[in-house]
Parts: sequence; structure tokens; C-alpha cells
Amino acid sequence: MVIIGAMLGLLASAFLPSDAMPDAWRVTYYAEAIALWAFGVAWMVAGKYFSLVVDEDEALQLFEKT
Repeated sequence: MVIIGAMLGLLASAFLPSDAMPDAWRVTYYAEAIALWAFGVAWMVAGKYFSLVVDEDEALQLFEKT
């Protein structure tokens, strides 16, 4: 949902008047930053990185437990 909202923000910035172009660049920057952040969080959740959303036996382990 966050990524869709960011994409809608980018679409809305395309319809700004030409004298507001610096504002359109700012909207583009922040919308893309939010979309990338949301994609990164979704990737880490899908990769079972966060212990809050995964069982202990399914958690990503970078080092073997001995």
C-alpha cells in the first residue's frame, strides 16, 4: 500500500504546473525514497529477517549455532 501511495504521489506531481517544477522534483525524491524503504522492509520480512514476524526455527541465521 505504501508503494502504491508513493506511485500515486509521483503521478500527481506530473500534473503540477511548470512553474512548480522544483516542487515536483522534491515530491519525486520523497516518493521514491519512501517506496524504496517500503520495498526494503518487505524484502526483509519475506526473507524472515525480523524475529517479530517469524518463528525461531524459521529465522534467518547468518552463523551456525553450536
